[in-house]
Amino acid sequence: LNLYCSSPNVMKRLAMSLSGCAQLNTLTSTQRMWSLQYLRNIIRKMMRHSSEISVIDDLFCENINMKFVNLFHSLPNLLLCQYEYEEPIIKSGKQLMFSAFFKELIGLACDLSLDMLPSCKEITNSIWLKRFSVASRVAHSLLYRSSLPEEFV
Repeated sequence: LNLYCSSPNVMKRLAMSLSGCAQLNTLTSTQRMWSLQYLRNIIRKMMRHSSEISVIDDLFCENINMKFVNLFHSLPNLLLCQYEYEEPIIKSGKQLMFSAFFKELIGLACDLSLDMLPSCKEITNSIWLKRFSVASRVAHSLLYRSSLPEEFV
């Protein structure tokens, strides 16, 4: 899949389609993972070419965006349910690390700055998401030699 398309409208439409695919129950977990991975890649590419706020606004302002809006609004609860499911398994030692699906969901949440939303701050068990997001932003800042996030300083 060539993600280096020059048209922002094509990128937006592709992001909408992939967010819809990520929510389809008829797809296998591998197919849903693939759609989440490419959705993250597209969002990251769009953010490189414009500000984070404008990318999210663009995705929400399109007429065809209901699938993305549904994914965006259900992501905090989906993250919390997946975390509550996997955390005891990891703490008991049955599984060494979180699943690839959960890692993709966390990555998508970090890319969309989900931890800064009031709806995510209301969830009492979401302190781990805030810490992970800050750590991710710090790592990104160090990697690309940009300014550190205000929450870290």
